[in-house]
Amino acid sequence: MSRDFILIFSGGMVSLVTTLIVLFVADYFARREQSKKTAENPAHPPESIKSTPLKEDQTA
Repeated sequence: MSRDFILIFSGGMVSLVTTLIVLFVADYFARREQSKKTAENPAHPPESIKSTPLKEDQTA
């Protein structure tokens, strides 16, 4: 292999690995922030949801 090919290929690999690391770190922080928001504002438990009961179909 020529020296130019090795330099270009290794530069591309460094760029690819750097991009993947940045994406994984950004995803980690985004998920951590999302879990903090979920812990602060939990969803309503099913007992607190007010809904009218469904009427059964009398034709069957």
